[in-house]
Amino acid sequence: MALFTGTTTKQLIAQPDIQWTNVYTLSDSNIVTAMATLDTIADKEAIVMGETARVFKQHVIAQVGGSGYQQDVDKPGIQTVANPDELLPLWNTVKVVFFNNVGRPEVKYLKLPLYKDMIDGITIQNAVQTAVQLDYAAQLVGIANYTGPNGEAHTGALVHDVIQMRQTDWHRRQRVGYKRGWVPV
Repeated sequence: MALFTGTTTKQLIAQPDIQWTNVYTLSDSNIVTAMATLDTIADKEAIVMGETARVFKQHVIAQVGGSGYQQDVDKPGIQTVANPDELLPLWNTVKVVFFNNVGRPEVKYLKLPLYKDMIDGITIQNAVQTAVQLDYAAQLVGIANYTGPNGEAHTGALVHDVIQMRQTDWHRRQRVGYKRGWVPV
Protein backbone atom coordinates (compact mmCIF):
# COMPACT_ATOMS: atom_id res chain seq x y z
CA MET A 1 0.00 0.00 0.00
CA ALA A 2 1.16 3.49 -0.84
CA LEU A 3 0.51 6.64 1.15
CA PHE A 4 -1.44 9.50 -0.39
CA THR A 5 -2.35 12.96 0.86
CA GLY A 6 -5.99 13.80 0.25
CA THR A 7 -7.37 17.33 0.46
CA THR A 8 -11.01 18.34 0.52
CA THR A 9 -11.70 21.97 -0.37
CA LYS A 10 -14.86 23.61 0.89
CA GLN A 11 -16.54 26.97 0.38
CA LEU A 12 -19.49 29.00 1.58
CA ILE A 13 -22.28 28.71 -0.98
CA ALA A 14 -23.32 32.39 -0.74
CA GLN A 15 -19.69 33.59 -0.74
CA PRO A 16 -17.68 31.22 -2.98
CA ASP A 17 -14.47 33.22 -2.48
CA ILE A 18 -14.35 32.02 1.15
CA GLN A 19 -12.64 28.63 0.95
CA TRP A 20 -10.81 26.28 3.33
CA THR A 21 -9.36 22.79 3.30
CA ASN A 22 -8.94 19.69 5.43
CA VAL A 23 -6.08 17.26 4.76
CA TYR A 24 -6.05 13.49 5.28
CA THR A 25 -3.50 10.67 4.92
CA LEU A 26 -4.74 7.72 2.87
CA SER A 27 -3.18 4.27 2.49
CA ASP A 28 -4.39 2.74 -0.76
CA SER A 29 -3.12 0.56 -3.57
CA ASN A 30 -3.44 3.27 -6.23
CA ILE A 31 -4.53 6.86 -6.75
CA VAL A 32 -8.02 5.93 -8.01
CA THR A 33 -8.90 3.96 -4.87
CA ALA A 34 -7.37 6.76 -2.76
CA MET A 35 -9.75 9.21 -4.46
CA ALA A 36 -12.66 6.88 -3.68
CA THR A 37 -11.61 6.84 -0.01
CA LEU A 38 -11.35 10.64 0.01
CA ASP A 39 -14.81 10.82 -1.57
CA THR A 40 -16.18 8.79 1.36
CA ILE A 41 -14.45 11.14 3.82
CA ALA A 42 -15.95 14.17 2.02
CA ASP A 43 -19.39 12.59 2.45
CA LYS A 44 -18.76 12.41 6.23
CA GLU A 45 -17.68 16.08 6.24
CA ALA A 46 -20.88 17.08 4.43
CA ILE A 47 -22.98 15.30 7.07
CA VAL A 48 -21.61 17.50 9.88
CA MET A 49 -21.25 20.70 7.85
CA GLY A 50 -23.93 23.39 7.78
CA GLU A 51 -26.21 23.80 4.79
CA THR A 52 -24.49 27.09 3.94
CA ALA A 53 -21.28 25.34 2.83
CA ARG A 54 -20.26 22.61 0.41
CA VAL A 55 -17.31 20.43 -0.54
CA PHE A 56 -16.50 21.40 -4.12
CA LYS A 57 -13.05 19.96 -4.85
CA GLN A 58 -11.05 16.87 -3.92
CA HIS A 59 -7.36 16.38 -4.58
CA VAL A 60 -5.15 13.34 -3.99
CA ILE A 61 -1.38 13.30 -4.39
CA ALA A 62 1.07 10.42 -3.89
CA GLN A 63 3.51 11.06 -1.05
CA VAL A 64 6.23 9.31 -3.05
CA GLY A 65 6.41 10.21 -6.71
CA GLY A 66 4.10 13.19 -6.47
CA SER A 67 1.54 12.14 -9.06
CA GLY A 68 -1.82 13.75 -8.38
CA TYR A 69 -5.47 13.53 -9.27
CA GLN A 70 -8.18 16.15 -8.76
CA GLN A 71 -11.92 16.14 -9.26
CA ASP A 72 -14.70 18.66 -8.85
CA VAL A 73 -17.65 17.57 -6.72
CA ASP A 74 -20.76 19.14 -5.23
CA LYS A 75 -21.47 17.91 -1.71
CA PRO A 76 -23.54 20.49 0.17
CA GLY A 77 -23.69 20.43 3.95
CA ILE A 78 -26.65 18.75 5.60
CA GLN A 79 -26.95 20.40 9.03
CA THR A 80 -29.62 23.10 9.34
CA VAL A 81 -28.26 26.56 10.16
CA ALA A 82 -30.61 28.68 12.29
CA ASN A 83 -29.09 32.07 11.47
CA PRO A 84 -26.58 32.15 8.58
CA ASP A 85 -25.72 35.78 9.37
CA GLU A 86 -24.00 34.77 12.63
CA LEU A 87 -21.02 32.95 11.09
CA LEU A 88 -17.98 32.75 13.34
CA PRO A 89 -14.54 33.35 11.80
CA LEU A 90 -13.22 30.22 10.11
CA TRP A 91 -10.29 29.93 12.50
CA ASN A 92 -12.77 28.47 15.02
CA THR A 93 -12.35 24.72 14.60
CA VAL A 94 -13.41 21.46 16.21
CA LYS A 95 -10.50 19.44 17.62
CA VAL A 96 -10.69 15.71 16.84
CA VAL A 97 -8.04 13.34 18.20
CA PHE A 98 -7.55 10.00 16.39
CA PHE A 99 -5.87 7.29 18.47
CA ASN A 100 -3.73 4.38 17.29
CA ASN A 101 -1.81 1.51 18.88
CA VAL A 102 1.57 2.67 17.60
CA GLY A 103 2.37 6.03 19.14
CA ARG A 104 1.30 9.62 19.28
CA PRO A 105 -2.35 10.28 18.38
CA GLU A 106 -3.15 12.28 15.27
CA VAL A 107 -4.86 15.61 15.94
CA LYS A 108 -7.21 17.06 13.32
CA TYR A 109 -8.63 20.54 13.50
CA LEU A 110 -11.86 20.11 11.55
CA LYS A 111 -12.75 23.37 9.90
CA LEU A 112 -16.50 23.72 9.72
CA PRO A 113 -18.45 26.89 9.36
CA LEU A 114 -19.50 27.31 13.00
CA TYR A 115 -22.32 29.68 13.91
CA LYS A 116 -23.12 31.45 17.18
CA ASP A 117 -26.04 29.13 17.88
CA MET A 118 -23.66 26.13 17.76
CA ILE A 119 -21.57 27.25 20.73
CA ASP A 120 -22.00 28.12 24.40
CA GLY A 121 -19.23 30.55 25.33
CA ILE A 122 -16.04 28.74 24.30
CA THR A 123 -17.54 25.24 24.14
CA ILE A 124 -19.35 23.51 21.35
CA GLN A 125 -22.96 22.60 22.08
CA ASN A 126 -23.50 18.96 23.06
CA ALA A 127 -25.62 18.27 19.99
CA VAL A 128 -22.88 19.54 17.66
CA GLN A 129 -20.16 17.64 19.53
CA THR A 130 -22.21 14.43 19.46
CA ALA A 131 -22.91 14.83 15.74
CA VAL A 132 -19.22 15.31 14.97
CA GLN A 133 -18.31 12.34 17.21
CA LEU A 134 -20.86 9.92 15.73
CA ASP A 135 -21.22 11.10 12.12
CA TYR A 136 -17.61 12.12 11.43
CA ALA A 137 -14.95 10.88 13.87
CA ALA A 138 -16.35 7.39 14.52
CA GLN A 139 -17.13 6.96 10.83
CA LEU A 140 -13.57 7.89 9.82
CA VAL A 141 -12.14 5.36 12.28
CA GLY A 142 -14.21 2.76 10.41
CA ILE A 143 -12.56 3.63 7.08
CA ALA A 144 -9.62 1.22 6.90
CA ASN A 145 -7.70 3.25 4.31
CA TYR A 146 -7.81 6.47 6.35
CA THR A 147 -4.61 6.30 8.40
CA GLY A 148 -2.21 8.34 10.47
CA PRO A 149 0.69 10.21 8.83
CA ASN A 150 2.90 7.09 8.80
CA GLY A 151 0.21 4.64 7.66
CA GLU A 152 -0.84 3.46 11.14
CA ALA A 153 -4.49 2.43 11.56
CA HIS A 154 -6.77 4.48 13.81
CA THR A 155 -8.35 2.64 16.74
CA GLY A 156 -10.58 5.37 18.16
CA ALA A 157 -11.43 9.05 18.11
CA LEU A 158 -12.45 11.77 20.56
CA VAL A 159 -14.04 15.13 19.80
CA HIS A 160 -13.09 17.89 22.25
CA ASP A 161 -15.79 20.24 23.45
CA VAL A 162 -13.70 23.44 23.55
CA ILE A 163 -13.41 25.45 20.34
CA GLN A 164 -9.87 25.50 18.99
CA MET A 165 -8.33 28.46 17.19
CA ARG A 166 -6.29 27.64 14.09
CA GLN A 167 -4.94 29.90 11.41
CA THR A 168 -6.77 29.71 8.12
CA ASP A 169 -3.99 30.99 5.89
CA TRP A 170 -0.38 29.85 6.21
CA HIS A 171 1.03 32.25 3.65
CA ARG A 172 3.58 34.25 5.59
CA ARG A 173 6.03 37.00 4.85
CA GLN A 174 8.91 38.73 6.56
CA ARG A 175 8.53 42.33 7.54
CA VAL A 176 11.28 44.52 6.07
CA GLY A 177 14.11 44.92 8.57
CA TYR A 178 12.76 42.21 10.89
CA LYS A 179 15.22 39.32 11.13
CA ARG A 180 13.78 37.14 13.91
CA GLY A 181 10.73 35.48 12.55
CA TRP A 182 7.59 35.58 10.55
CA VAL A 183 4.70 37.96 10.81
CA PRO A 184 1.18 37.39 9.46
CA VAL A 185 0.17 38.98 6.17
